[in-house]
Amino acid sequence: HRGLGVHDSQVRSLTLDALSPEQVNGLKDIGNERANKVYCSKNVAPKSSSLTHDERKEFIKQKYTELTFTEETFKETLLESRNGGCQRTSSVLHLISSQED
Repeated sequence: HRGLGVHDSQVRSLTLDALSPEQVNGLKDIGNERANKVYCSKNVAPKSSSLTHDERKEFIKQKYTELTFTEETFKETLLESRNGGCQRTSSVLHLISSQED
């Protein structure tokens, strides 16, 4: 996700960055399955394991930047989070963690 730019994706390193307790707990609660219930909520995303490198790069851009596979009900919170820093990040973590397993 590093190639997307910090306006769309803030890659964190577990060894180089300091994550807040809220971020750590949020990520523990979320997991990939719940996150995909938001980012791929339209259920039309391709299986990323079957994609070539270039197709995978385009898929990541569509998934996180363009929100191509995301239902409209989630898009507003995700788009607002790009403009508001930590407080907005918290709203995204809450949105994703509220999805049932």
